[in-house]
Amino acid sequence: MFSAKFRLKRLSSKEREERINALMLELGLDHISNSYVGDEERRGVSGGERKRLSIAVDVIHDPPILLLDEPTSGLDSSSALQVIELLNSMARMRNQILILTIHQPSYRIIRHISTFLLLSRGKVAHFGTLDSLKESITELGFKISVQINPLEFAMEIAKQLESHNAVKPDVIAYKAPTSEISDFNDEAEYAYCSRVDEVISLSCRFFKIMYRTKELFLARTMQAIVGGLGLGSVFLNVKFNQDGIAERLGLFAFSLSFLLSSTVEALPIFLQERRVLMRESSRRMYRLSSYMLANTLVFAPFLLVVALLFSVPVYWLVGLNPSFTVFMFFVLIVWMIIMMASSLVLFLSAISPDFILGNSLICMFLAVFFLFSGYFIPKESIPKYWIFMYYVSLYRYPLDAMLINEYWNYKDRCFSWGDDGNGGPICELRGADVLKNRGLEKDTRTSSKRLPSCITPCYIARFKLSTLLALTCQYLLPSHEGKTKIEYVDISPLPFLNTDLEVDGGFPEPVEGFRKKILDADSVLFASPEYNYSLTGPLKNAIDWASRAPNVWADKPAAIVSAGGNFGGGRSQYHLRQVGVYLDLHFINKPELFVRAFEPPQKFDSDGNLIDPETKERLKQVLLSLQAFTHRLQNARFAWQEIVEQPWISVKI
Repeated sequence: MFSAKFRLKRLSSKEREERINALMLELGLDHISNSYVGDEERRGVSGGERKRLSIAVDVIHDPPILLLDEPTSGLDSSSALQVIELLNSMARMRNQILILTIHQPSYRIIRHISTFLLLSRGKVAHFGTLDSLKESITELGFKISVQINPLEFAMEIAKQLESHNAVKPDVIAYKAPTSEISDFNDEAEYAYCSRVDEVISLSCRFFKIMYRTKELFLARTMQAIVGGLGLGSVFLNVKFNQDGIAERLGLFAFSLSFLLSSTVEALPIFLQERRVLMRESSRRMYRLSSYMLANTLVFAPFLLVVALLFSVPVYWLVGLNPSFTVFMFFVLIVWMIIMMASSLVLFLSAISPDFILGNSLICMFLAVFFLFSGYFIPKESIPKYWIFMYYVSLYRYPLDAMLINEYWNYKDRCFSWGDDGNGGPICELRGADVLKNRGLEKDTRTSSKRLPSCITPCYIARFKLSTLLALTCQYLLPSHEGKTKIEYVDISPLPFLNTDLEVDGGFPEPVEGFRKKILDADSVLFASPEYNYSLTGPLKNAIDWASRAPNVWADKPAAIVSAGGNFGGGRSQYHLRQVGVYLDLHFINKPELFVRAFEPPQKFDSDGNLIDPETKERLKQVLLSLQAFTHRLQNARFAWQEIVEQPWISVKI
């Protein structure tokens, strides 16, 4: 039903339901209509039923061409035959073209397939019917044993068939009728639904996900209650003296660390959901921005409940400012912190290939941000080259908001008394002094509260938009060309280049991970702004680490895209090309892409989606050019290796 809502836009609810019921009956799925599909941990429908369900999702809108990748893998022989027979009957009834990849098909399966394409090392070894394959094998002088079918035998002589096919090509041309072409290119059929419909449907699915993973949400609820009661009992009835000030600061700092790290357990769910999201969004079922909006709308109320369950016990047990307004603002701060943590986990799940790396990134991010929050090291003591971390720290602004919220009403209250020298008392520490130590004494009450409380939602929005961009880049190229995969590589964890950090020929752990990613990559796409007519510092630092012996940049195909002002980052691109000469990087020469981001027409909409058709097309051409260049270099290396390995050729270098 979920897939039908997005793919059958022109039909009414009743018509969609009728088509779904008819399709389930046709696929033999009517008896499991209300069953749980299941996953690795919870058993649901059988393997064959799950395959048929996947087919149903993709044929619900009657596509003219259906592509299936190994539809029989993981099935026993009987279930595999049932799936192929079902596909054969559906293709004939619906007049569809069915293309599938399959390995080692049995005799009973190949009877249902009309045309075969046999590939060998990326080249066509045979294309035609089963009878024509038998003829080709006979012409080569081979005899097919009765124990194996022709396709299995053809795999053993793929090289000979490839040579035979090159001499005697078999080309089949097909010209589709005009009516079929017009139906296939019907843009209205592949247009998005309205934004409201997308958000409502996705919100309903998120509610179901919450229900199915109720153990996780119950654990987060209990974590908030136990954490609030535990902290409240530790900091019970904090005094209004100098020791109480230190205890309150410790409470706020620990609460921040506890709340920001409490969402790590949701990372596996986001990683699992990402596969579904990438598949559905690449098929234009819904917009990525609608997914993010629905995610926020559904989880925000639940996170508010978590914030309340944590705030109520800890606030009143500790004895913080008794004003109800101050308490409500404290709840708001806690809510924003939890939403910011969830947004950070969502962003890292979009760029992390697996749970191990994602968990490592979360721990690294939180540790670095906590270090530069101003709690351990005052702003004045932070080295100038690290001062930027103080301003981007996730901990700094919520911590400032909590301090302002607690002490602003107590600016004139004395927390420590001393002797004035004449036997009289004198106030040595007031609430205003506490704020002054954090650099907050110059703001009025309203503006002081507004700044930290607005910065936290900005972090939430930034992580949401960064997630959108990361997901968009990952499916932009694969949706057009083959199985190319784009992986985002984060260079922020890399330390500054220092050869003293190299021990016994090894590198620091973040550097080792970064170098391995570059080494394993087939090609590299650099995307960076321009700074002082040159590369940015972090990019140059990453390049230098990867160039340390052995140089992992060597012989890598590469491309550059940049965005900026009048020149669109052009100077940084040409400087990077100079650096690439020494690194043995092979940059594509054309096309070049310099995005003038601040000039009309508008390049991005308010949701962070690229809307300028010209820029989108130019970016696509850069990606396709890099892909083609990579394939050429790989084929050239493969051909050269074959030449070198020939015993009758002497190669001198």
